[in-house]
Amino acid sequence: EYFDNFLQKRIKSRVKARLIATDSEKARYMKQFARNMNHEIRILPQGSKLSVDTMIVPQKVTIFNLDEPISAVSLENKAMIEMHRELFEIIWASLPS
Repeated sequence: EYFDNFLQKRIKSRVKARLIATDSEKARYMKQFARNMNHEIRILPQGSKLSVDTMIVPQKVTIFNLDEPISAVSLENKAMIEMHRELFEIIWASLPS
């Protein structure tokens, strides 16, 4: 519920985002309507299983555990933020648009 509300708020505020998602019905739906949702999305190969979500913004990386119990960790260290940003870019570039 939190992530659905977050998505709606992001769309309304017109903040652009790039997403990497595991292959699912929801991810394919989000890709189909990406322009309406103000984001680009690339989908990982089938069989990729991730239960952690990572949000990277200029001053922070927040890592969410999506399995019960749901929890999150925020990193504000510049080197760690840059490492996560670089990993995202490497994965992004390796996936088909």
